[in-house]
Amino acid sequence: MSRSSASIPESQTFIDEPQAAGCDAVAVNCDVSRSISLGQALSEWQETMPPIRGVIQAAMNLQDSVLEQMSFTQWSNSIAAKAHATRNLHEFFGDRLDFFTMLSSIVGVVGNASQSNYGAGGSYQDALARPRAAQGLPGVALDLGMVQSVGWLADNETARERLLRQGYRPLEEEEVLQLVESAIRDPVRSPRTSQVMTGIADFTPEAATSGWRQDSRFGGLQVRAGALGEPMAVLPVDQ
Repeated sequence: MSRSSASIPESQTFIDEPQAAGCDAVAVNCDVSRSISLGQALSEWQETMPPIRGVIQAAMNLQDSVLEQMSFTQWSNSIAAKAHATRNLHEFFGDRLDFFTMLSSIVGVVGNASQSNYGAGGSYQDALARPRAAQGLPGVALDLGMVQSVGWLADNETARERLLRQGYRPLEEEEVLQLVESAIRDPVRSPRTSQVMTGIADFTPEAATSGWRQDSRFGGLQVRAGALGEPMAVLPVDQ
């Protein structure tokens, strides 16, 4: 499902692969952020498709702008794809799923200039994973960083270079797929482990100038003993 998946030629290429493996796959136009649209799509397909047992919520709508210049439309469109769509899926399926995987963003944790709307939407997904986990329901939020080989950033070199300077570590497509597979295989977690953060630059001296390393909010972070082959050390932060 997506707002235009059944209308673009590229969808067929995506569908051909699971069909070749013996799966039934369809592309459905549906704005999941609108409960009416989601309900209609589910009603239409429930008569011809098996019951839905898992959800991967990967919707995003980038409407970047610094907050002072951001229009309400930019704010609400970006929020809708992450927060409203995720809430609708949560309410429609309740406890009837085997897995519920949300592709969130590390922006909700470390922040990023001009992406307050996108970060807020990701933070909603992170927050929703915790009560689902506390209730014994499947729910994992994967806070993805920059994915360099596929997707939006792969076609936007300027944005990719900016994120590298800000301290994000590029993720390969295979890493993302392994994270998704882990969330599907281990879908019911504790509130503490229901949110997985990825794509932050390491603690090497070369990364000391990255944006999040200069942020006093992260001054209490520690390197796990042995992670770098050294004793545990408190992350240095410029005051």
